[in-house]
Amino acid sequence: MIGRIGHVNARANVLLRPALIIIVLLAGLFFFVDTLLPARRAVTHGFPGYYTASRLLIEGRWGPAAYDDNWFGDRVAELTGNRVREIITPNTPLVALVLVPLARLDMSVAREIWTWLNLLLFAGSLWLIGNALPAPASLTWRAGFVALALLYAPAREDFRLGQMYVLLLFLLSLAFWCLQRRSTAIAGLPLGIATATKLSVVPLWLILAGRGDRRTLVIGALTMLGACALGIALTGWASWPRFIEAVIERVADYPAQAATAFQSTPGFFQHLFVREATWNPAPVWHQPWLAHLLTPFASVTTIGATLWRARRVDIDLVLASGLALSVVLLPLAEEHHYTLLLIPIGVVAARITRTPLLRRDVLWLSAIILLLAVAWPYESPSLSTGWAALLAYPRLYGGWLLWAWLYVRMKTHG
Repeated sequence: MIGRIGHVNARANVLLRPALIIIVLLAGLFFFVDTLLPARRAVTHGFPGYYTASRLLIEGRWGPAAYDDNWFGDRVAELTGNRVREIITPNTPLVALVLVPLARLDMSVAREIWTWLNLLLFAGSLWLIGNALPAPASLTWRAGFVALALLYAPAREDFRLGQMYVLLLFLLSLAFWCLQRRSTAIAGLPLGIATATKLSVVPLWLILAGRGDRRTLVIGALTMLGACALGIALTGWASWPRFIEAVIERVADYPAQAATAFQSTPGFFQHLFVREATWNPAPVWHQPWLAHLLTPFASVTTIGATLWRARRVDIDLVLASGLALSVVLLPLAEEHHYTLLLIPIGVVAARITRTPLLRRDVLWLSAIILLLAVAWPYESPSLSTGWAALLAYPRLYGGWLLWAWLYVRMKTHG
């Protein structure tokens, strides 16, 4: 009987492989035709901002004025033939260095090179995640994960806009790969570079600190300091104080945060409880104090709860939960920010495949993928008023469900 079961399983695996290959090929074809080709020379929000920042730097015009949204928007409009206005706030001045090698090229040529480079970084990220998370059914898991990544709406949005979150995904995937192999000091290098460029992974640092990964934290901090010193030398000191002021202003008072394009916890509470004539004329209940209370409460309690468990569990759960919180708690998280959650999704999927399947876990993962991966019309005007707005935050709900599964697993194995 046992031999017969083994024969059936082997035959099933033989039949499954061609099906998986076909699924991955179809997903790859869809990604190539629907996402990659249109993105090559598209003029959209996102890439023109980074390109303009680097162009200003090499022309000697970068300075505090870059954080004046009107002034910077005019510079972007000049380079895009008035097709796009963009801002660089709240990015650090280091963002002006990212596209310096491409900034002397025509914007359309630079955009095409950036798109193909992102494809290489995306492939590298998937390889690093896959090799950091071995699973018994490795072919099934890897094929399914690659197909999901190719169809994953936030990643496709990042390509469409020419954003930087595929680059961040690569750096964080590299840090994750190093941590899984106990190369904790080396992991600090990509983690430090990612944080110096984008401030969106601060909760992850807090959770790693709670875990006590000193070598990662020290090397990461030194890398950040080195990157900032290099940035000050190349971009000048004057833009840094203005950057800090602009970030504080943006966090303290930014009415546009209530728009459903921002799939963030602060934006969610602001949309429900703060009336604003332009961005949110019809909240559920105009009680601004509730938004001001619930936002820090959500941040402090979830980061604190994760810190409490972080020291006693495996690093994959720690990093995945820290990344999930880094996105959902970010004040201005948009669709492309959720590209980073491919790492936590990979952790959850790999954990589930390494243990006896429970219906609860399968349903949980299915709900996470449904909310995060599918292209939902959550920016529809019909979902921006009153109670209908509760349907306008699928990414946020998916991110919180992801963190909740990770926290439950941390608690169970603590």
